[in-house]
Amino acid sequence: MGRPLNSKFFGNRNTGSASTSTDNQIGGEFVSVVTINNAGTYASSLPTATFSAPAIPSGVTATGVVHGKAVSASINAAGTGYSFGNILTAVGGTGTAATFQVTSVQTVGTPTLTAGGTIYDVSSGAKDEIWFDSSVDARWTTPLKIRVETVNGSAVASFTVIQQGVWTGATPPTTVVGTSTHNGPIDNNGNGATFTLSWGVNTVSVASEGDYTAVPNSALATTGGGTGAQLTVSYGVKNIAITEAGSGYINGADAA
Repeated sequence: MGRPLNSKFFGNRNTGSASTSTDNQIGGEFVSVVTINNAGTYASSLPTATFSAPAIPSGVTATGVVHGKAVSASINAAGTGYSFGNILTAVGGTGTAATFQVTSVQTVGTPTLTAGGTIYDVSSGAKDEIWFDSSVDARWTTPLKIRVETVNGSAVASFTVIQQGVWTGATPPTTVVGTSTHNGPIDNNGNGATFTLSWGVNTVSVASEGDYTAVPNSALATTGGGTGAQLTVSYGVKNIAITEAGSGYINGADAA
């Protein structure tokens, strides 16, 4: 694989220099630090670091090990039972695990109807919709929308989720009462239908980037808060640990 080695800094292994070295003294310089100007983006494996052979005869080729870090993550599976602020810890790989903080949650599955409420209307051409949106609480950044399919008298008997909702903020509600109705065939005054919600992960941010010599698979199982969430993680190069400084290099370009 390619190596994201944009620049290198060298330290002198001895008091001589390439111009003053002799057959009995290797001279030149060795690799002490590699700086990363571009971390790159990698899914399931990291690149390798290779160095050119030194220009001075009898020199030793430098070697190094790439260390990776998490740079971002998207949701592959939302899971269930999560809350805003939960910390998810990556599972797998070799090194120090990255962690991710839940920055928003989404409703998942079908809510449980615990009370049917009153004055809900359905017809062959239109049906009441119950919306939980920013007019109910500003933390609903995407409305949860429920369509009433059938009623018992005027109470909700069955329903369909037509849009899962997103909640950004602390303490997502486990129980909601439908007082915001829309698109009704007669009016929009239905109220009192009560639902129990389940929450999964919608977005995360990197809480700690970790330090890997081998990264987990791209579909990453996580723990923390609820169960079943999976993230697709992008990794970058954190640093390159020099395992052999080498010798006999003339300058940084010589080792590229």
